[in-house]
Amino acid sequence: MDNKKKIIFLIFLIFIGISIIIGVLTVIYLHPNLLSSVKEASAVTIIGGADGPTTIYISAKYNWKQVSIILFLLLIIDFIILAIIKIIEYIKVKYIKLIYKTIIIFLVNLLLSVFLFPGVILWSVLMTTIIIIFIILKNKLAKKKQ
Repeated sequence: MDNKKKIIFLIFLIFIGISIIIGVLTVIYLHPNLLSSVKEASAVTIIGGADGPTTIYISAKYNWKQVSIILFLLLIIDFIILAIIKIIEYIKVKYIKLIYKTIIIFLVNLLLSVFLFPGVILWSVLMTTIIIIFIILKNKLAKKKQ
């Protein structure tokens, strides 16, 4: 495939990724009870008496449906970023160093996790690490073929 066809294909993939993100967010917005309810996510228990100390237990658990949806959206955003980087490489005919790709992906995931989804920072860092390892292994295999 020549560069024009690759660029068109990557733009198509970016469009599909953005469409998936908008679709998932629209479904979540229109049906907020689809993913969780307050009863499912937390519980509060008060134990006490008239003459003694009172204890309040608060418990919460991860709603894995929400965590998996958020990580899926972050993964799609990462692939969109990688496609944009590839388009820039094809247009400018200049290779972007691996370290810059990993820094961009790490910073975008970290910022999105901190500001939009603070409950999944650990999972986001884990997913980002896996993506970075995948990119590094892909580049090593590409160098061995050359």
